[in-house]
Amino acid sequence: MKWVLVIAGVKDMSRPVERVSLPQSAALATTGVIWARYSMVITPVNYNLGLVNLFVGATGLYQVVRVVAHEESFGEATRQQASLPRPAGQPDLDAATGRERGTHSVAIFYPKSEDPRT
Repeated sequence: MKWVLVIAGVKDMSRPVERVSLPQSAALATTGVIWARYSMVITPVNYNLGLVNLFVGATGLYQVVRVVAHEESFGEATRQQASLPRPAGQPDLDAATGRERGTHSVAIFYPKSEDPRT
């Protein structure tokens, strides 16, 4: 049954790295390594369990490395872009909202009876 996880992990290698879950891949890598070790210390040694968990851990670790490498390269590109000077007169925009920084306003809504402005 665990071989299905290995097949799914191998198939996920062709997925775009943006669609790979880092926590899920890290969990698969961790459990694969732990269970591979456990299968070698129990009596009798279970080589099939060790092999399948070794492959589960390897595919999970490969995905973790892919995601971390992508995030580092993406983060580096963002840092390089942020360090470039802006042309004169161009506003400083917030990357998350697309609005100019420092221009956000907060609206507070009161019931008519509690409105302090009246």
